[in-house]
Amino acid sequence: MPTENEIVIRLIEYWAAAWVPRSICGIVGALAVYIAVSGLFKSRLNLLAAMLWIIAAGVTFCFAFIPGETIRSVIALEYYVRVRVIIASISVLVLLVTLESIRHTRLKERYAILWIFTAFALLVCAMAPRLVDLLRAATGMGYAAAIVAVAFTFLLFVAFDFSISLSRMQEKNAQVTQRIALLQQEIEQLKGADAPDQATDHRQEPSARG
Repeated sequence: MPTENEIVIRLIEYWAAAWVPRSICGIVGALAVYIAVSGLFKSRLNLLAAMLWIIAAGVTFCFAFIPGETIRSVIALEYYVRVRVIIASISVLVLLVTLESIRHTRLKERYAILWIFTAFALLVCAMAPRLVDLLRAATGMGYAAAIVAVAFTFLLFVAFDFSISLSRMQEKNAQVTQRIALLQQEIEQLKGADAPDQATDHRQEPSARG
């Protein structure tokens, strides 16, 4: 039975000969780059959206033009090294997106701090595998599972903070709705009180002329 690496190598050889899907990936990548660059110059996209489009273009270009030898050299690396590189890349991307959101989309500090801590936690896990080994020894999880557990813990804190903010927002909206209803009721009462006075004034004007 073929191993996982052998299956990947067979897929690489098949993909190297598949010119039509590779050409489609190249066209999609070029289109993504065009959208990002034109959006930046015409101020239709902010830097964060342009970065996401460029990342999508980079992924499609990798599928279209990356040499098979490069993929084989990546497969030859140890499993832990590949996981650490992926986790470090994700953490740097999260950090850049968070900083860009603070500058352009006015992300509040309380949310930004949570995302920055999440990014740094992932980066520490990638750069200091000994700490992950301690977690693995304590929990019995694998390396990738331990890193996912750390990220999931921080994401739980983010989701919990979002839930608190959403609850407060709903409470404030309910209070604002009640105040608007009271104001509308007062306005209607004032209009009802002014209506008899205006009718009395109209009746007194003809008698005064007579």
